[in-house]
Amino acid sequence: MHGEPLSVRRGDGTSISEADLTVENLVWILDNAKNGFIRARAAQKLRNHSNLGVPESLLEIITTDENLWTRMEAFSSFERITGFKRNDIFDFESAASWYEDNRIDVAKRLDPLPDVAAPSSD
Repeated sequence: MHGEPLSVRRGDGTSISEADLTVENLVWILDNAKNGFIRARAAQKLRNHSNLGVPESLLEIITTDENLWTRMEAFSSFERITGFKRNDIFDFESAASWYEDNRIDVAKRLDPLPDVAAPSSD
C-alpha cells in the first residue's frame, strides 16, 4: 500500500497524479473513496498538511472507518498534525476526547482549507 500511488481522476476522466493532489483532493478522497487502501493512502499523505478541517476529517476516519489500516494511518496523521499522543494503539476514542478539549489551540496552528472541485476515485 505504501508504495502504490493513489489512482484518481477528474470528473472529465483525466488523471491527477499523486504528486499533484492538493490537501483538498486528499480530504475528499478520504471522505469519499470506497476502497480502504485508497483512503489509507490519502490519510497517510495528509500527515504533511496542517490545515483547518484536516483533523476533523482524520478524526471521523479514526472513530468510524471499517478498515483498520485506514484508521491507523489516519491516527498517525492526526497525531502529527495536532500533537496528540496516544497511549494505546487501539484507543481510537481517546483522540476524539482529547481533540474536544484541545481543538481551539490546535486550530490556532493550522492554515485555512479552501474549497476545490472534487476528483472521483476508485
